[in-house]
Amino acid sequence: MVDWPGDLPKRPTLGGWQVQQFDPAVRNTPERGPPMVRRRASIDFAMFSGTLTLTQNQLNSLMVFWRSTTSYGSAVFNMAHWYDLNDQVQVVFAQAPGPVQQIANGFYSVPVSFAQVP
Repeated sequence: MVDWPGDLPKRPTLGGWQVQQFDPAVRNTPERGPPMVRRRASIDFAMFSGTLTLTQNQLNSLMVFWRSTTSYGSAVFNMAHWYDLNDQVQVVFAQAPGPVQQIANGFYSVPVSFAQVP
């Protein structure tokens, strides 16, 4: 399994970032009786999203990683957990990086989102 490229930021810096835990509960309201709640799965996973600030070289690295290394985002890779950079999680791209916006000469903002793989 591959790792997040070392030349890319470990977590977003521009505009902060979010980690949203997946709700494993399934709620059902039957015709009779009280509402029912059960677990959808026994696993715990999250969605990670934020915006990276990258140089031109880092943008090129991200796009090569997304296209080639992860086969357009379909392959699982290791990256630092955004809560605790010493903890590793396995993720896939939840969607393609972007849209890319130039924010200054040679600097770009790139929204990214990842789904943790259970």
